[in-house]
Amino acid sequence: MITFWDRAPWVLGGICLLLAVEAWLVLRRFADAGHDAVALAGGATGMIGDPGGKSKERNLLDAQTLAHNTECIAGQLARITRVSLVNNLAWTGELTLLDFLRDVGKFASVNQMIAR
Repeated sequence: MITFWDRAPWVLGGICLLLAVEAWLVLRRFADAGHDAVALAGGATGMIGDPGGKSKERNLLDAQTLAHNTECIAGQLARITRVSLVNNLAWTGELTLLDFLRDVGKFASVNQMIAR
């Protein structure tokens, strides 16, 4: 599985473009070999932003802009690889904080969370 960042309606330039094209070609090779290759768009993670430790907060994009960007990237991907793009927003979009804490938080004690 290869993931693509949907912060822009195109694959970002420079070295990112080179890496993305190489990743797309790898996906195409897998698909041509008969495998079920999947590309993953980070629609949900794109709504959160980048926790990269930057000192300045990134502008948050609205859901319509992110959906448009994902559609554009899916079109680019389809022209090159014939591989479908799956958006992680499809299975995380309806997840609420309380649901997440109920389902995942039960595996960590309060002491473990405070110790980190």
